[in-house]
Amino acid sequence: DRPAGRGMKLQASPVKQCAVANNWPVAQPRSLRLDGKYPDEASAARDTLLAARPDVMVVAAYGLILPQWVRDLPAHGCLNIHASLLPR
Repeated sequence: DRPAGRGMKLQASPVKQCAVANNWPVAQPRSLRLDGKYPDEASAARDTLLAARPDVMVVAAYGLILPQWVRDLPAHGCLNIHASLLPR
């Protein structure tokens, strides 16, 4: 969720709105870096993902760089969909 509009109120992205409408799981940790500013959130996210044992993972509209451990987790790979240009 990001501030948007005249009142800068938090608004969910279209991706999140679709997921919520379809009862799909949504996670928005502030960071996935285990050695970063929010290690407890990153650790909880890692535990959740490990418990899910995903075969594939699709990440959409997540504004941060995915650490290697996230990309390596799914058995058949991770697809990160991002609508804007990413840094080189």
